[in-house]
Amino acid sequence: MVGRAFVRIGCLVAIAAAFPSGARAADELESQAQACSGCHGPNGTPINAATPNIWGQRGDYLYKQLHDFKSGDRASPIMSFIVKDMSLQDLRKLANYFAAKTWSPPRSADAAVAAPDGIAMCAA
Repeated sequence: MVGRAFVRIGCLVAIAAAFPSGARAADELESQAQACSGCHGPNGTPINAATPNIWGQRGDYLYKQLHDFKSGDRASPIMSFIVKDMSLQDLRKLANYFAAKTWSPPRSADAAVAAPDGIAMCAA
């Protein structure tokens, strides 16, 4: 009887580990979003003018872009690498995460960031 109880408890622990709890799933989403802030900015302001502002964009729009990077329909070596191992469900959650953020207006031309390695940026 005791042996069966341990087996049942072991199975429940294994199942719980296979399916992240709400808190653990939220932490994972937060970690994924933090990785995005390296380029897209931690406060919704991208690190340079060539990087799009994703905060406050529509969730379906963001999901479509992420989906297209994953499928190869949209080319970006950086974004394709980042999303290649993410599930479509995770892409949807990430898109909705950024859609729920408050839009941050683009920087003014006066606050332009210097291009990396002295490369001139397109002013258009």
